[in-house]
Amino acid sequence: MRSMVVEMEVTNKKIGLLFILIFLIGISGALLFNYYYLITEVVIFEMDVNVSLPNQVGFNLDKDKMHFGEVPISGSSGFRTITLENEYDDTMKVIMNAEGEIEDWLVYEADNQTYNGKLITFLEPGEKKDVKITLDVPWDATVGKLYEGELMILWKKEII
Repeated sequence: MRSMVVEMEVTNKKIGLLFILIFLIGISGALLFNYYYLITEVVIFEMDVNVSLPNQVGFNLDKDKMHFGEVPISGSSGFRTITLENEYDDTMKVIMNAEGEIEDWLVYEADNQTYNGKLITFLEPGEKKDVKITLDVPWDATVGKLYEGELMILWKKEII
């Protein structure tokens, strides 16, 4: 009788380990599928803005970053336009999201709609779309300070 109880305990442990192994393989497979199949491309642009005194404006046309130049502290704004083009054979979901000191200062405009915080849009194969990115300098920004951030553009295949 004692050996039967020990065998049942060993069998239960094996079944438990088997379930844990199957669960981990399933999670790993889902993560790998999402990373290698769904996420097609990630593009990151560095951004910056120099906050200036009212009535002072400056431009920086260098191509090393997405520069907003000098923008006055008086509640002013600057903008840049990005053209997205779907060069893939699939419908793509495009997610634009900023991080850093200026992430809360950005507003996205596409398809005659305004998005705060994050833009999510869809592009058919061959479709182009302009996205206007407006940076609104808050009243409490520090004059003379260079504020920085990053804009991430994530391209994902849209699975229907």
